[in-house]
Amino acid sequence: PTRLNWQILNSPSIRVIYPLGMEAQAQRIAGMVNYLDSNSRRSVGPKKQRLDMVLQNQTTNPNGYVALAPFRSEFYATPPSNNLRIVTINWLDILTIHEYRHALQFMNSLRGLTKFSYY
Repeated sequence: PTRLNWQILNSPSIRVIYPLGMEAQAQRIAGMVNYLDSNSRRSVGPKKQRLDMVLQNQTTNPNGYVALAPFRSEFYATPPSNNLRIVTINWLDILTIHEYRHALQFMNSLRGLTKFSYY
């Protein structure tokens, strides 16, 4: 909605775009992505690209995705409502790890057989 006051948090690996009131979550996501970017790239590849991540809090569907054009990730930050899936790990932590891994895969996808097939 246009009534939301959007904020931007810049860090070396990510730019988090979030609505006012979600500063703590944006800080946590940026910290996790910076850590993942510097410590877990061996298995996915060396290419780096700054990622824009939009943090949505006006949805009812707990999910996230990485889009290729324009290259960004969006998080639907509403936690799952299923009581049988309650775990001790924060919902946004799980979503950050999962979706950032997809972003790294897209960043490093043009190599080997995939690069040959692309051309």
